[in-house]
Amino acid sequence: MANLFDYLAGHGHLDFAETPLNPVDNLILAWLSYTDYQGIVPALGAPGSIAIADAVERFFKNHASFDKGGLLASLNPMLTSARVLHKTAETRRFGPVHLSCFVDRLDFERETQFAAVTMLIGEDLAYVSFRGTDHSLVGWKEDFYMSFMPSVPAQKEALAYLEAVAAHFPRRRLYVGGHSKGGNLAVYASVACAPEIQDRILTVYNNDGPGFQDEALLASDAYRRMLDRIETIVPQSSVVGMLLGHPGRYRIIKSAQMGLLQHNALNWEVRGAEFVPEPSVTRFSALMSLTLKEWLRELNEGQLREFVDTLFSALDATGAKTLEELTTRKLKLATGLFETMRTLDAETRRMLLTMLRMLSQARRDARRKLRDAEMSVTPPEQEDCRGG
Repeated sequence: MANLFDYLAGHGHLDFAETPLNPVDNLILAWLSYTDYQGIVPALGAPGSIAIADAVERFFKNHASFDKGGLLASLNPMLTSARVLHKTAETRRFGPVHLSCFVDRLDFERETQFAAVTMLIGEDLAYVSFRGTDHSLVGWKEDFYMSFMPSVPAQKEALAYLEAVAAHFPRRRLYVGGHSKGGNLAVYASVACAPEIQDRILTVYNNDGPGFQDEALLASDAYRRMLDRIETIVPQSSVVGMLLGHPGRYRIIKSAQMGLLQHNALNWEVRGAEFVPEPSVTRFSALMSLTLKEWLRELNEGQLREFVDTLFSALDATGAKTLEELTTRKLKLATGLFETMRTLDAETRRMLLTMLRMLSQARRDARRKLRDAEMSVTPPEQEDCRGG
């Protein structure tokens, strides 16, 4: 299996003047937004920039405990991005790319996790890279809110960031992208920004990111205006990238992993300068997509908000702030869930149990629809989800 690192080894000697930015380059630049550039890359609004080749030296000086070679198997993109950064710095293609406008905000009160960085390519291009969900529980809770809220704070932050970058670099044409939630933020900001900024956007890359709950947004003139420039890339068993509304065509690609592990883009297979295509998503992906759509269709915003708030109040009871801390506090997690359920009033407890039963029923209904209709493995409402 060839992956991003094989691509860097085989094509890293070609600069962007020789071969233009392609979807694999996009994924690399999207993944680099997971790196902690605090104290290394100038902040949004500050002058200057730093080449990747110089940033990597400062990063590993500040983070001496990071292993440059042994983090590939990690599921935490905040760790694997360090290895990607190290490898890109060694190449003629990415080493001269400059980083600027770094933002990293984690707001517990607003329940918002947002980070972004802009990559300057040559004299006239910029890639605006939005970070996906990090390892914070705040970030994951905000993701859950996306399933029923028309917009979340991180999306509004993304719009403000894109507008600020466009003003800071008024002569550059733009690529906008991200992985996971970052892909959603890239699409949202590109659709919601002013037409004069949209005119400068070449491509919007959504790398296995969720869609949108807001039907008005999906039906808007602004969305339609950007539709032919939005490229959604998903692995064949995608779960996250098949959530919610996604008008337009998908590029379905092959991953070396299965199920939820495919969300780690370092497992996406590369052939030459392209991803290895797949004809359609798998039945597993279709089933998960249909199940969640059926479930969400039966619930109102109040029910979903109460479900999410109850779940995360139990997680908060452990004292954990990150996924790593949560995995080391399994006893506290079990206790927190028990205590939270015990303190709920009878009506709320009944509602939660009803919602879980509805989720189980939605899965059975989705499985029956797939079987009875003898449908292809392409989910309904996304009939254009074919590779290409």
